[in-house]
Amino acid sequence: MSRNYYENQDSFFQKNDSEQLSEDTKTVKKGRARLFEIAFYKKWYMLASAILSIISVACSFIPYIILYLVLKEILPHLSDLSQIDGSLLMTYIVYIVIAILLTVVTMFVSLMCSHLAAFQTLYHLKIDFAAKLATLPLGYFNQNATGKLRKVMDENIEGIELFIAHHFPDLVGSFTAPIVLVLLLLYFDWRVGLICLVPIILAYAIQAISFGGKNKVMYLKTYQDALEDMNVSAVEYVRGISVIKIFNQTVYSFKKFHDSIMNYTKFCIQYTYMCRAPMTAFVTILNNISFFIIPVGIWWVTRTTDYTAFALTFIFYLIFSASVVSPFMKLMYVSNKGDVIIDGINRMDETFNTPSVKEPANPVKPNRVIGRSIRFENVSFSYTEDPNHNALTDVSFIAEEGQITALVGKSGSGKSMIAHLIPRFWDVAGGAIYVGDTDIRDLKTDDLMDMVSFVFQDVFLFKQTVYENIRIGKPDATDEEVQAAARAAQCDDFIRNLPSGYDTVINSQGIHLSGGERQRIAIARAILKNSPIIVLDEATAFADPENEYKIQEAFKELVKEKTVIMIAHRLPTIRSAHQIIVMDDGKIAESGTHDDLIQKNGAYKKMWDAYNATLTWRISGTNSDTEKANKTNTKEDKTNTKENKTNTKESKTNAKGSVI
Repeated sequence: MSRNYYENQDSFFQKNDSEQLSEDTKTVKKGRARLFEIAFYKKWYMLASAILSIISVACSFIPYIILYLVLKEILPHLSDLSQIDGSLLMTYIVYIVIAILLTVVTMFVSLMCSHLAAFQTLYHLKIDFAAKLATLPLGYFNQNATGKLRKVMDENIEGIELFIAHHFPDLVGSFTAPIVLVLLLLYFDWRVGLICLVPIILAYAIQAISFGGKNKVMYLKTYQDALEDMNVSAVEYVRGISVIKIFNQTVYSFKKFHDSIMNYTKFCIQYTYMCRAPMTAFVTILNNISFFIIPVGIWWVTRTTDYTAFALTFIFYLIFSASVVSPFMKLMYVSNKGDVIIDGINRMDETFNTPSVKEPANPVKPNRVIGRSIRFENVSFSYTEDPNHNALTDVSFIAEEGQITALVGKSGSGKSMIAHLIPRFWDVAGGAIYVGDTDIRDLKTDDLMDMVSFVFQDVFLFKQTVYENIRIGKPDATDEEVQAAARAAQCDDFIRNLPSGYDTVINSQGIHLSGGERQRIAIARAILKNSPIIVLDEATAFADPENEYKIQEAFKELVKEKTVIMIAHRLPTIRSAHQIIVMDDGKIAESGTHDDLIQKNGAYKKMWDAYNATLTWRISGTNSDTEKANKTNTKEDKTNTKENKTNTKESKTNAKGSVI
């Protein structure tokens, strides 16, 4: 028997794990079934809303029935109004008022129930969606732009709230109203009732031919794709606004964004023109049912002898036909909106159906892991399924516990990929990665993440207080622990100079931090977390000399007695590392200490010589300036030679010390 599979057992919404889709195709719900499955997350609220909506719609037709009774009382006595039963008419008026009040009250309570269901469903759905994003490999975010995921979270999921809160009661009412309408149309005079049904059937036939079937699906997909593309381009445009302003460009010069806007506009205009004729016909026919009744009335009046009965029926149907428009228009509107929401749910489920990083069936407890070294054993990885284009190929090394292992190499050589594989941002295609004696795939993701701290070159700070940004490293940390971590990270001084100190909200009211300051807050997070394994990915890349010095001082506190993997482009920062691994095209070219690699005269020696060559680089000037500069450089070179000899002695002394 096939079953629905939960990656998160507490999740009501995520039932469609992609690995199970082949065996669950009969049980996985799609389209309208999926929409109603989500909508009925709070089923008792929804059932109450549906029942009250039906009662409201039924009550809304009571005044028309009473109107028929009023006409029936008045028309026979037009020649002698004194014969009219006034008390009966007053009773009818009271009934009409009661019916209107019941209509309003029941609809109000129905909407209250649907809104309660909508807000609770929306809350849990967004929590589940955000939790799902946190379990996905980084490759998913490389293939799906931020703007696309933002649209799913902010628009597609919000659309579900709109359906539950407003469209569902309307939908129930819209299906109830036509049934009541048809019954009433046929009850009072079935012949005139049939005449009234002709334009209704004709109007919906036009709609079905014009917008039904594949046409609707195609246009909805095209519309959503165009809207999604425009969202993605808009996010990219905003992120690149500084470059656009520097080069004095406009939105028209940002071709991708401009083209996405124009494509969206072109589609909307074409779709509007396509809808113009059938939509006009639909609205015109529904709003003019009386034009179908009047010819029948003219024909009927020439052949009837009971003019009172004729007048009663004719007047009633002329008035009642006006009430036909609203429920049928609402039914069309809710149906079209529902199709848009369903397309949004399909896009949401694409994310839910993406395989998460697999959790082990029988995870190893962290306290049973022996050692905290990092060992790569014949690790290979590829972004694609093509084995000929590996990002890493047969990589093996050990980052010993309590030591610093540095990764160097040109851009794209695989340094950052090694760092990203350690916390399972991706899973290896071949080989294995071990923490101590345990394969990281045998650890729960939460346990593995508790063992590792990161400081990346691109630091993201939330729009929260400085306290909260640091406390992310340890959510239950006390204020004293946060401040101690900040002091160790060399950022306590500048934090206290902020307008509200640690309570200052970052990125608000003009509060912006420099790259070096942001790096030090990230280091404070890592110090507070106090994980046994530290990964530093070019953490000083955006720092000025003063901030770089303070960051290096913070590193001394961070890396004490830790297993450290450090990625660096500035070679002097890793000169005293216990092990330096040189990466080239996804493979290890060579490894050893700084002195060992210099003596090997290989790839690392070339990188070191290239770095030293940049130290004497100058902007060329006039001949006289050049001669003076050359004399000065000669003196500086002699001085640098002496300093280099001194530094060599110091580096040997510090080999067991800091990163510097």
